[in-house]
Amino acid sequence: MTRAEPGLPRALPVLGYALRFAKALLPFVESLRSAGDVLRFRLGPQAIFWVNHPDLVRQVLADAARFEKGRQADKLRVIVGNGLVTALGDHHRRHRRLVQPAFHRGRIAEYVRTMHAYTVDELQQWRDGEPIDADRHFARLTLRVVGKRCSATRPCTRSRPRSTPAVGPNGSTLTQRPSFVPFGGGRRQCIGDVFALTELAVVLATIAQRWRLVPVPGVLVRIDLSSTLKPDRLPMTPRLRAGADPTRTR
Repeated sequence: MTRAEPGLPRALPVLGYALRFAKALLPFVESLRSAGDVLRFRLGPQAIFWVNHPDLVRQVLADAARFEKGRQADKLRVIVGNGLVTALGDHHRRHRRLVQPAFHRGRIAEYVRTMHAYTVDELQQWRDGEPIDADRHFARLTLRVVGKRCSATRPCTRSRPRSTPAVGPNGSTLTQRPSFVPFGGGRRQCIGDVFALTELAVVLATIAQRWRLVPVPGVLVRIDLSSTLKPDRLPMTPRLRAGADPTRTR
């Protein structure tokens, strides 16, 4: 007999929620939000534990001692090897130390020049009123910037991440925990978090100086939910801002 998991619609025999997951992944994931703090359901023969509560999500993302990367990392390891993304424990720490200098906070000022120069170079290909595949442009730009910085890595000193102080009701100093954790936390925190946020700011500021990006009419952009959230496509039409010079290099 097939029963419904608490907070979820009735599951199918044998398949569980596999069809819902395959046909409408994002709507299915969104339907889980109000179903409880922790859910257990099946995708075919595989048991899934789904965490909704923010504190529990943070624990899973940050506590590498209790939670491993899971089956997806195991499968990916067969294809790409036991590198930084897939490695565990001491092996992961060794890989992380090797690439750490390229993403050190103290070198962000060096990155900004590269990010800006490569963004300007990418914008030279845009034409006023001609649609572009914005997702491909941004992906290519990011790969160029990351490749440049990793190839120029040199040793540097390390610094501790600084938290944002806050004053409690009795005048004591508190530490604010951000509620948005796109890069994980603790030993699992993405090594390129500051790099990514800096690149985002530099690229958007450089584009906004010259162009407006207008969605192409009639095109439905869907969210592709895989290891990350991304659009399945992002066609946009660049419109040159009044008085802007697209050939500017600064």
